[in-house]
Amino acid sequence: MNVLYDVCADTSAVRGDLKGAAVGLVLGLLLVAVVWKRRDRAPRFLALAFLAVWVGISSWNAVSDRRAHRAACGALTAGRVLVAEGDVRDFSALPPDGRGWETFRVGEASFRIAPGRGAGLNRVSVNGGPIRSGRRLRVSYAGEQILKVEEVSR
Repeated sequence: MNVLYDVCADTSAVRGDLKGAAVGLVLGLLLVAVVWKRRDRAPRFLALAFLAVWVGISSWNAVSDRRAHRAACGALTAGRVLVAEGDVRDFSALPPDGRGWETFRVGEASFRIAPGRGAGLNRVSVNGGPIRSGRRLRVSYAGEQILKVEEVSR
């Protein structure tokens, strides 16, 4: 069996949050540097407020994504998952505008994936995700989160 996705090996969500935090931090520091020498206090206050809010929200996102990722990995490791096996059918790729869901069925289970949402699989096929119509897969999932995808030989 070939493992195509494993939530325990995936760190992309937290890494993306940290990249966003770094970009906001740099922009905020540039903004503070530009307005710091002004006489009036309002621009300084607004620049510092922007910086604090951006770093706070980014930190919150990183911590909550990390917790969700840990919980998902824990469920997979402990075996608290359901398993569907079979050919991928009723596959509907993500719309070209990037909004919505990629949907498909494996066995009797229906799944949907959106880019960047949730702790499980969130890499759609147009972005290199493992789901393809007709592929024979074993999908381990908990709720709506896909935690592991394995290709099963025919």
